[in-house]
Amino acid sequence: MDYSVLETLTADGLAQILLQLQQNDTQVIKHATALLKQFFKSVRALEQLLILMATHSDHTVRQLACVYLRKLITKHWMMLPTDDQIKTKNLLIERFIAEPVSVVKKIIADVIGQLGKLLIPQKQWPELFQLVFEYTQADDLQRKELAMMLLSVMIEYFSASDVSTYYAQLNPIIKQYLQSNHTSLKRLAVVTVNNLTQTGHALKVLKQYPDLIPLVLNAIDISQEDLI
Repeated sequence: MDYSVLETLTADGLAQILLQLQQNDTQVIKHATALLKQFFKSVRALEQLLILMATHSDHTVRQLACVYLRKLITKHWMMLPTDDQIKTKNLLIERFIAEPVSVVKKIIADVIGQLGKLLIPQKQWPELFQLVFEYTQADDLQRKELAMMLLSVMIEYFSASDVSTYYAQLNPIIKQYLQSNHTSLKRLAVVTVNNLTQTGHALKVLKQYPDLIPLVLNAIDISQEDLI
């Protein structure tokens, strides 16, 4: 296969290849997959995917870009210059806040979580916590939802130190949302506690805050119990 087209591949060109994955033609999909596999070996792929995530008008392209960003971002992260790492972290937060399509917003949160898996234990992304604390104090319901969506992803990657440093501040927020009159906040709080239980520090936290589980049980809507 001729991979020379990848040497000058632009974001728009990458978008076209991504959209080929949606076609019904097996040969087109096979060709596009081979091109992507080769292109994704390069750190250039991160730049182009980030451009598509941030600027493309088609939400399908933004969604596909985020799916691949989630797979690639930690693989190529250390190859980025420090300035580009800072720009990337800022861009992910900006797009998480601004993205209008909920399914794309959720995948951006997953990208943040994947990168957070690498950076949170190293204390290299304090802006995430700043955003959560700021937005949970907002009056606007949408900002509260954003904060809890982000926290539900971040909390999976808390180290023992993070639990010690942040959880005393986060616990009252989670408890408040578990008792919220807003179904969306209640559901996100349940998801957050569920994700916390997947961590290696869950038992310690749950013993320290034993009222969490009764609040979760009270918050669960039986008709939607598959959410946890």
